[in-house]
Amino acid sequence: MNLHQVLTGAVNPGDHCFSVGSVGDQHFTAYASGCDIVILGSDFERLQIIPGAKHGNIQVGCVDCSMQQGKIAACYGNVISVFEPVNLPKQKKNLEVYSQWQKSGQFFLESIAHNITWHPAGNRLLTGSSCLQLWSNSNLEKPTEDGNLDKADLNFGDWRCIWHCK
Repeated sequence: MNLHQVLTGAVNPGDHCFSVGSVGDQHFTAYASGCDIVILGSDFERLQIIPGAKHGNIQVGCVDCSMQQGKIAACYGNVISVFEPVNLPKQKKNLEVYSQWQKSGQFFLESIAHNITWHPAGNRLLTGSSCLQLWSNSNLEKPTEDGNLDKADLNFGDWRCIWHCK
């Protein structure tokens, strides 16, 4: 890191306010800073800031990144937003492409999430709030006939709760 590089804001307090992910073979770090999500490249160069103004200026409670697909999940109160990388040409000589993250999904929990984590394949998300819930954005997955899946029929966009436990 050079002396002229400045990181935007401190990481929010909490155990789950930063995460490391990768897009292809390029690693990145995403962290919650107030209402914003700051994304840094492997050399700690700032790649993008996802502004909190677009999400109601609610402080980001937790962040998790997918190691396989480079997705980022962030908790804004009881709202989980999912961001996916889109490759763009880079202006610098050393890298041919870089990613910018765009919101691709959103779903709502009954209470504020304290933790979120991606499944290693990047197609499921486990949320921890007043209950544990496993969410899937795969249209191929069907919930099983089980007494614990009474919320599985609630569809929030492409995201569906496929399991939960109090």
